[in-house]
Amino acid sequence: MSNTHFGYIFGAPVGNHNSIPESLKNVVITGETNIDDEAFFGCEGLISVVIGNGVKSIGDRAFIYCKGLTSVTIGNGVTNIGDSAFLECYSLTNIILGENIVNIGDSAFLECSSLTNIVIPDSVMSIGNNAFQSCSNLVSITIPDSVKNIGNGAFSLCSGLISISVDEGNTVYHSTDNCLIETETKILVLGCRNSQIPSDGSVTVIAEEAFFGCNALTSIEIPNSVTSIEGGAFASCDELTTIVIPDSVTSIGYDAFSGCKKLTSVIIGDNVTNIGSSAFSGCSSLSSIEIPDSVMSVGNWAFENCYALMSVYYGGTEEEWLRITIGNNNSCLTDAMVYYYSESEPALNADGTGYDGNYWHYDADGVTPVVWKKES
Repeated sequence: MSNTHFGYIFGAPVGNHNSIPESLKNVVITGETNIDDEAFFGCEGLISVVIGNGVKSIGDRAFIYCKGLTSVTIGNGVTNIGDSAFLECYSLTNIILGENIVNIGDSAFLECSSLTNIVIPDSVMSIGNNAFQSCSNLVSITIPDSVKNIGNGAFSLCSGLISISVDEGNTVYHSTDNCLIETETKILVLGCRNSQIPSDGSVTVIAEEAFFGCNALTSIEIPNSVTSIEGGAFASCDELTTIVIPDSVTSIGYDAFSGCKKLTSVIIGDNVTNIGSSAFSGCSSLSSIEIPDSVMSVGNWAFENCYALMSVYYGGTEEEWLRITIGNNNSCLTDAMVYYYSESEPALNADGTGYDGNYWHYDADGVTPVVWKKES
């Protein structure tokens, strides 16, 4: 057969996902064939699959929701693993990929949360969007020299990752200090709990979801070569406590630091013009933030549910603050005490008992914000 829908073999029409008997535990697929879309859809009793060398392609959603599947061996004839082919195979612990696979589809192994190790063969050229997303027990990945494209979020929410490497012969990507970097564009594609962003100028952009869900990441230094922090770059980094965004950065993307529940303080560099929507939403421990006078807009929900936010140290005047476009659902920001920067001691009010407004300056260390207070 040129295409095989295995439900049909068991006497049911194509598209009937209840056609494979629950007693089927182990499958060996032989002969020259393709595994059709949804062939083993939701076959929860299936434990192991061996795909012979005659099989050329694994269809979209072929083994989706096979929640009892623990072991898969893919033969050397397979060149394509379809979209969502093994999505939510929660029990999958062991998989051997054939030596001629070229494409791993979008969401192919999404939420295979028991998977601890994957060897990507050096035939693979493309890894799709979200291909290994939420493989939370995956501890290391090595990108072979054959890979030319890695999709968005391919390894995001892999919270157990401790090691990221790229074969030296790869002409598109390289790795430094557990960071996966697209060489020509200088985009940091993926990081993990042990990453250190290189300061040699090889990174200018931190990509969407690059550190998304790295819930053991406690600190990260962003070098002054970085100009853009993209959407969701550090979202749900639960253990991150402080962040300093350097002056080189001009844009903070949507959801960039959302859900960083232990983040207490943020310093935003002097050239950021836009704080994206939901950028710091759900940062429930955030108590203070420095915002430069370069900021022109704050997106909707940027500081939603930041209930601990008490102090905003603004780098400009009150008039400049009032000119910032602040989007909806930012009451945690607008209700906080805003202090305006004054390098020298501010003017006193009419009766000389205090300052005419709220002001701050840097302490002698040049880093710590200090509120101007009138000596009695």
